[in-house]
Amino acid sequence: MFCSSGNLLAKDDLREKLLQKQYDFSVKLLDKSHENEMVETMSDAFSEDPMMEWISNIPDSNQDKIGSILENNRWLCRGMNRSVLRQKRRVIFGVME
Repeated sequence: MFCSSGNLLAKDDLREKLLQKQYDFSVKLLDKSHENEMVETMSDAFSEDPMMEWISNIPDSNQDKIGSILENNRWLCRGMNRSVLRQKRRVIFGVME
């Protein structure tokens, strides 16, 4: 992810700059159609993050602690990124192999 509060760069210019690097994957401007895939990827990526465990506050006695943390992560990720995915403010680029 890339965030900038400074000089604004047009979406097409940003995409062009990102694609100048020669990698074995493509960079896409994410939108609402990518929401579920992005939410699952981000939720899984932070499923064992100590901060997310603390925020979730799931007791160790819970037999499905990771599942409960994933549910919380999905809710947080969807809420935090909904306006970005609708491209109302800022944009999200995703890397796909």
